[in-house]
This record gives sequence, structure tokens and C-alpha cells, in this order.
Amino acid sequence: MTLSFKLKSGEKPPVDLPETESEAQSVLAFSMAKAGSTLLFDLLHDLAPAAGLAYFSPENAVWGRKDRKAGKVYDMSPVFRDKGYCYGGFRFYPAYDVPVIETAPSILLVRDPKDMLVSNYFSNAFSHRPPTDDEESPAYQQFMKRRERIRNTDINDYVRQIVGNTQRMFASYRALLHKPTLKIFRYEDVIEQKRPWVDEILEHFGWAVPGETVDEIIARYDLFPDAEKPDAHVRQVKPGNYREHLNKQTVTAINAALAEDLAVLGYTR
Repeated sequence: MTLSFKLKSGEKPPVDLPETESEAQSVLAFSMAKAGSTLLFDLLHDLAPAAGLAYFSPENAVWGRKDRKAGKVYDMSPVFRDKGYCYGGFRFYPAYDVPVIETAPSILLVRDPKDMLVSNYFSNAFSHRPPTDDEESPAYQQFMKRRERIRNTDINDYVRQIVGNTQRMFASYRALLHKPTLKIFRYEDVIEQKRPWVDEILEHFGWAVPGETVDEIIARYDLFPDAEKPDAHVRQVKPGNYREHLNKQTVTAINAALAEDLAVLGYTR
């Protein structure tokens, strides 16, 4: 069905919400950039239909719009329904209202921010694809200039420059952490135990999916590179990889900047 969301300008762009006849309670899935978010949302994209729900990402619906990048999305409430949907794609708690947040079973996938920051460096320096294949376009040239600048920056300098972005991601979820409807997962606990992890998600959401189907879906995304591959989307998956790239001063600075969040989420400093 075609709906619309509202911008602060008053404009109401269209958005296509998939149809569903499911009476199951809608659910929410949150994560952060470089915290295993793509893995989580890929799994749910395939698991939700197997459980009879429709998967929908409000963020993807507006991704790439200048309005979205400027933080001018004012109202997305028309896309949120009490029943039948798995809402994912959130890598930052949104500035707009999420009407089902008090009642919908929710999950949040987090990761040690030091590994997140290292992953950010390699993604932007090597693996992210340009926004267009047109090498003459301003967007392509701007992308490549930024990539070259990052490649010429020491990784320790780079992550210390952008740690504020990671602080804001963690801070955006603080109000959510103590909600009884929320279950928190740590990347370090689940990346090598995907079937038990998915079973916990299914139980929390109240979904019934045949075991064979679960195994088939997990197998699509169960990637473990033999060696670190800087230019691959899945560069490596082992927790603690930051120890191979960051010096002690940088580790200390990140731990200090995110001390409150590290403590709340059970990460040792």
C-alpha cells in the first residue's frame, strides 16, 4: 500500500508499505552502524515472512533523500502498525516518533565501540561502493576524494576524529535500554552462536518458524573469512580485532569517551 510520511517542510512524500494480513504483534529491531546491523537485518528480512509478518525498514524508505540526511523527517507514524510488521533497518534511534515503541517486542544489537570504529575506517577507506558508477559525476568524485583522504590518515587519528559519532549512536538508545519490551544482544556473544541467537530472537518475538527454515536462512549469512580482507564488506568477524589496529592511547581515549555506555552494556574497559 502507498502511504506518505511528513517532512518538517510540510511535504508528504510517498512510501510503499508491504501488504500483510498477519495478526501477529508488530516488532522492532535496532542496531548501530558497524555493530553487525546488516547481518541482523538480513536475517530478519528473511525470517519475518517465514513467521507470517512483513519486513519493512522506515529508514531505507527515505535513505538517500536530502531531507533524510538533513534530519528533516517529521512524522513517520503512518507506516507503524500494531500488527503484522517487523520494523528494522534502524542504526540510530530515530528523531521521529515510533508509536509502537511502548508495546512492540524490541531487540537491540550492540558491539564494542572500538571494533565498530575500526570497521568504520576499513569500510570508508576500502569496501564501501561509490554512490554511482559515473566517474565524471560530482558524487563519485567527492566520494573518491574522501576515500583517498581517509586512506592517507592513520587509523588511530581517524577513529579519534569520529568517536563523537559513535557516542551519539549509543546515546540515542539510552532511553530505550530499560524498557521491559527490549532484549539486548551483544555482537561478541552471538556472532559465533547464530542459531542460539536466532532462537532467542524468535522466542522474544513470539514467532514460530520451522527449524529447517531457520537453519537455511542462517546459512545464507553465516560468513567467517579465513583471513582479514580489508576491501570486503565482511572484512572479518572476530571480536577484539581492534587490538590489531589501535594503540593504547586510542583505546584509552575511546573507553573514556564511552565509559557510561560501556558500563551499562557490560563491556570491560
